[in-house]
Amino acid sequence: MKESALGYTLGILQMTWKLREEGRLLDIVDPELSQYPENQVARFIKVALFCTQAGANQRPTMKQVVEMLSKEVNLNEKLLTRPGVFKLQNSRPLGGSSSEETSSSQNKKGKQSA
Repeated sequence: MKESALGYTLGILQMTWKLREEGRLLDIVDPELSQYPENQVARFIKVALFCTQAGANQRPTMKQVVEMLSKEVNLNEKLLTRPGVFKLQNSRPLGGSSSEETSSSQNKKGKQSA
């Protein structure tokens, strides 16, 4: 039973990413739902996609999720990567160094803001 639920969830996730890439994100919404606030629903779906990021440090904290769902915040969609794809991002610590960090050192720094 657990495996079929996981497969179903992964299928929805893959379909959502495909629709996002095709610019048809709202096609994931149940067609029986005839009227809904499109901007809010699209934002909710994007927040869900942020929560599926491969690296734990790339996913928002629950506090950030609540803020993203309850306020009109600008979501930086350029930070989104498909689940299972972990990209190291160049970061510039306060000292001005531009060296690339390992994922373990990034994990120690905490969550990145979406």
